[in-house]
Order: sequence, then C-alpha cells, then structure tokens
Amino acid sequence: MPGIRASISQDSRFFNFLLWKFTFLCVMRIIAGKWRGIRLLSPPGTQTRPILDHVKEAVFNILGAKLAEPGRIPPCRVLDLFAGTGSLGLEALSRGASFCTFVEKHRATAGRLRENLQNVKAVELGEVRVADVLKMSFTQPNPKEAWELVFLDPPYDLAGSFESDTPIWRLVDRLCSEAVLKPDATVVLRHPRKTDCTASTFDQLQLVDQRSYGEMTISVFDFSSVE
Repeated sequence: MPGIRASISQDSRFFNFLLWKFTFLCVMRIIAGKWRGIRLLSPPGTQTRPILDHVKEAVFNILGAKLAEPGRIPPCRVLDLFAGTGSLGLEALSRGASFCTFVEKHRATAGRLRENLQNVKAVELGEVRVADVLKMSFTQPNPKEAWELVFLDPPYDLAGSFESDTPIWRLVDRLCSEAVLKPDATVVLRHPRKTDCTASTFDQLQLVDQRSYGEMTISVFDFSSVE
C-alpha cells in the first residue's frame, strides 16, 4: 500500500513541522535591548498565556513613542503584576528601566522568574514578591520608590469584566489610592478583546491607547492623581 504509506509519511512530516513552528512561536525571550535574544524560562505547567513576540514588540513601540524613547524605556521604576516568569518586566529592564518589582503568587513560577533574573545577571535590578496581587498591600516605605510604569496581566478568569467592584477594578482602585504611583505613571493592561474596557472604566485612569491582536487587547492608561 505505497500510496497510504506516502500519505502517512507526508502527514507525519507536516505534523512535525507544525509542532516545531508552535514550539518556536511560544519560546519566551527578550526581544530588544541589552539582553536581546536571551531565552526565558516559562512557567511550569501548560495553563499559561505567553505574550507573543509581535504583541510584546507592539506594546513597547507604544510605550517608546509615548515616553519619547523610541525602542527604549526611560530609567523608571516598573511594577509587573501577575508577572509569571517576568517577560514584560524583564523586557522593560532590557530596554532601560532602572528597577522592577515583580509580583507572582505561585512559588514555582516565582522561582523560575528569579532564575531568569540570574540568567541575565540582573538580580540587583529586580525584586520578586511571592504574593496574591488581589490581597497584598502596595504601600512603599519611601515615596521616592513610587512606580512609573505598571504592567497588569491578569489571568483571563479575572479579566472577563472590569465593572465596578470586580477584582481587577478593586485592584486598580487600590493602586490609585495608596499613593504608590507617580502622578504621570503609565498602566498597561492586557485583557480579552471581548472585555468591555473604555475611557470610563477606571476612575483615575485615562485611556490613551488601545489596540487588539487576535482575541487579545492591550489598553494603555495614564494615571491622574487626585490631590
């Protein structure tokens, strides 16, 4: 049955190609800056949503244009919430940010994040907090340590709605009210495209950019402090 064997062989090669392509696309790495090309350890398990390179590049192009630093991030303090193994915060450090606080509640994932910091020899540029973002206090002992850039990448089961008194709405409200953000801070929120997120969603955040990539949307906000 040479015809059947040939068909099976072709199907096998095609399947292997698709598997290789999927693996290549899902490899987490730093895509620009001083650590460009360095691969990052992924979170353990399969229930993850790694941000693809072209989306991450788009996020940092938006930030570069907004902060007048094309391709770079100014030397600012970054807060990476629901950090996973640190893809966004590490990208910011690679592009010029001065320090990043990573918050991740799963110890095994936080352990890989620390390994990623070690692999780029940047342990002194980052702090890893193992904590539940929805319950932790953000109060900083030193007002000079207020954050200027925040990445907010919640699990999709928390990002289905940002209506008043939902978990992410309460989280943003606490961030804005605990005096831990610089007056001109930028907040980047990743969420499903179908989630309603508009200029009036968060009381103290002003929507300045919003772009969708497939089923995912990136919303960029300016923080407006209330004296």
